[in-house]
Amino acid sequence: MTGPSDEYWFQPWKSYLAQQGVHIETNSALTRICVEHDGKKIAQCIVRHTDPAGGASHETIKADHYVLAVDPFTVHHLVKDSPELSKDPELVKFSGLVQEGEHHNISFRIGFKESVRFPGKDTVVSIPDSPWNITLYAQEHHWDSDVDLGGDGEIKGLWSGTICVCNRPGKETGGRDALHVSREEFTKEILHQITSCREFNEMVQVANEGRDLSSFEICETEVWKEWRFERDGDGYKAHTADRKWVTTLKNSDFRPRPGTTSLTNLHLAGAHTKTSMHIWSQEGAAESGKAAARAVQLGDKGITDIPLYHHGPPSWVRAVQQVDNVLYRNGLPNVVDVVGGLAALAGLGAFAGLGAYALRTE
Repeated sequence: MTGPSDEYWFQPWKSYLAQQGVHIETNSALTRICVEHDGKKIAQCIVRHTDPAGGASHETIKADHYVLAVDPFTVHHLVKDSPELSKDPELVKFSGLVQEGEHHNISFRIGFKESVRFPGKDTVVSIPDSPWNITLYAQEHHWDSDVDLGGDGEIKGLWSGTICVCNRPGKETGGRDALHVSREEFTKEILHQITSCREFNEMVQVANEGRDLSSFEICETEVWKEWRFERDGDGYKAHTADRKWVTTLKNSDFRPRPGTTSLTNLHLAGAHTKTSMHIWSQEGAAESGKAAARAVQLGDKGITDIPLYHHGPPSWVRAVQQVDNVLYRNGLPNVVDVVGGLAALAGLGAFAGLGAYALRTE
């Protein structure tokens, strides 16, 4: 991506869809899916619309096909409220899919009055020993040079970062984790965790002619706008309406197949479905969307001309994976250890042979 996602991706995509006749409803929520009496198709859906003043109205939607691409927590509640949906072998998986609850990542931005160089091209920084497991990268190193970084032109260096672990106490928060601090305390803590990392600071010095990270003036900090840090008794509680799901070892086996369900006009899509990516990702979301589109086309025409790219390792990697699976099932060391051990033995054998040859030639 050579610019901000909204400007370079989502807004052009939205404009393109509108040009194709797609009508997009915002501030709306799917509240119920109704199945026909024979249990083979979706009859209609109920949607709740919220107006700017906070008023609500409900609308019944009828269509030839329905693509369910909302977050898995919403799907789980829809299935619970509509027992007829729980008969589908894919939809019933959502109870296991959400068993671990929501995953919290909080994004932030740090604006500098000058660009802070990183060593190497397209460098992404991970600080795993920070309590909140911070990752970040410099946007201006990836975006087009004419992109406005904000701050009325004052910002020349823009870091985009994420905290990946929210339930650990911070270093400067009095024992509170990221979900129980104020917005100001959150900002102060992430700056402390970043600047106190010695290895990161050394990396910055190498790439910036010896300049310390503290010599670069910060002109703006921002926490992702969807997060609210509100008073909760004597403390604070952070929350967001965007419910995030990620793949884990426990929920991976419950990922439903993208495309058609047993209800012939209901199709699943989303990064939480079981694609060839195996993990929650943008690539997996795109693959699932194409799978749903293929299902719609097949339902209408009986054929599809929509290509579907399957992500996967090259054949030699798959072969190594199969060998490693056999070793694991039999309680043997993994393939890397086995290959390394064989290489070491071969090296020792060659060394011993060379020593014997040297002795014979003296």
